Amino acid sequence: MALPLHLLVRKFVLVIGDEGAVLVHVVRGNVKDAWFVPADAEEGPEAIREFLLRDKKAPLVVEADVVEQLFREELLPKTNFLDHPKVLKRRLDIAFPGEEMKSARPLPKKGPAGQKPFLFMALPMSDWLRKWVAFLETVTNPVEAFALLPMESIGLVEALAPEAEAQTEKHWRIFVSQEVTGGFRQIIQMNGQFILARMTPKPAEEDTAEEISQLIEREFKSSISYIKRLGYQESDHLDLVVVASAAIRDQLFLRELPVTSLSILTPFEAGRRLGYDKVADPESPYCDVLHAVWLARKRKAPILLSTPPMAKKRQMRQIEQALPIVAAVVTIGQFYYAGDIALTNYELSSQIDGKKTVLAEREGRLRQLQQEMSLSEIPFDRLTAMLSARRGLEGMTLDWPSVLMALETALDGRALVTKFDLEVDTGGAKKADPKAGKPGVSSANLPFKLEVAVRFVGVGDNLTEVVASVKSLENRLKEAFPGLGVEVRDMPANVKSEGTFSSRGKKLESRGSKDVTATFLIRKGG
Repeated sequence: MALPLHLLVRKFVLVIGDEGAVLVHVVRGNVKDAWFVPADAEEGPEAIREFLLRDKKAPLVVEADVVEQLFREELLPKTNFLDHPKVLKRRLDIAFPGEEMKSARPLPKKGPAGQKPFLFMALPMSDWLRKWVAFLETVTNPVEAFALLPMESIGLVEALAPEAEAQTEKHWRIFVSQEVTGGFRQIIQMNGQFILARMTPKPAEEDTAEEISQLIEREFKSSISYIKRLGYQESDHLDLVVVASAAIRDQLFLRELPVTSLSILTPFEAGRRLGYDKVADPESPYCDVLHAVWLARKRKAPILLSTPPMAKKRQMRQIEQALPIVAAVVTIGQFYYAGDIALTNYELSSQIDGKKTVLAEREGRLRQLQQEMSLSEIPFDRLTAMLSARRGLEGMTLDWPSVLMALETALDGRALVTKFDLEVDTGGAKKADPKAGKPGVSSANLPFKLEVAVRFVGVGDNLTEVVASVKSLENRLKEAFPGLGVEVRDMPANVKSEGTFSSRGKKLESRGSKDVTATFLIRKGG
């Protein structure tokens, strides 16, 4: 049977966990080879360089399966397609201010009027991940970016779980798999939508299959307790799919698990059910390769998170791939218009002759005007100097509309001005170059100091939110007044500009004003 087009490719998938990494070479939708690099390996990421060199042009997708992955649901205002990227980037920066790899995707459910729910996600950069990022910048293979394993493997549980006998309002599914790069990965979804992901630490080597099955049972019941806060009820449909060793499977069937359906397979059996040639040996308990092949075979592109250098390289590769197509289109266009060039040149030649006649007439008129001006009572040079002096005096006035428009843009409706104090130094304006034919003084060169006190709209008493709002406004002021100095003069009560606060247990004093205000100084020159 012929393979779909998206499988007729060669690709590397690198699964990185806290305990190590697995590189999988996928050819025509199946595993050609796989290699494991433990986290404590002396050579580190360099251990896989020689394997990547076996297929230098194959693209590489990194799938992160570390413990620390950040997810949160946010509501974004509905905007047009031009403003949406800017709004999304600003909200991502507020949600994850310290993370450089972050992304978002819209959720299928409906939000309040005028708002759209999004799932925000970020991948904190540990020392282990930084080693891999630094290494990947040196390989010849095109690195597409990082994907998050819990987000990309949601469909695995749907593929492996039995079909529901009847439709229910809430259909929960929990997928548990054992990873050589970490511990036991849990992926929880409801009605096909991602809910949360958990990682159970890797069990000790001396633990028996019975002890590991007890560990899985405890962690599963812990997850049940958590999703009860999200609306889970015991009457809801719940599928549990576990992919682990045969010994653990036998012990799990003896445990008390409150589920609607229970499916337990080995990685080898799971691969056979999905139609994969080989993702594990029959006795292997590890699912890292199964996750990698699942990602490589997906029709839908993964959600990619990347560092700025990675994003830039990916854009350059896209441009390089588009160049042959653009060149072909240009060539066709050149042939299409080649027959019209001769006619166009003939028409242009006629137009040029006509323009020359008009130019000769206007040059004669210019000479006549110059002769008339020489007979004027006021010399032309003196009149020019007077006009230049007038423009210089007009330049001593600050361009108020531009300043106010820039300030309004920065406030963005999230803060109100309570004080506005402007000082302009007209004596400090820079002289323009007279040789350039410009006025003697330009309003664009006037130094000034603008002190603005603002009150924030819709900001509570949580210190983290207050500091983020002040910092966000400071950044927007810097964007609105490029090249000018912007600084925070007065912060809200109990908030220090150099302080760092957690989001729990830190609030403004109740006896203070409920209004959150701050003062900013915008300075040019001086």
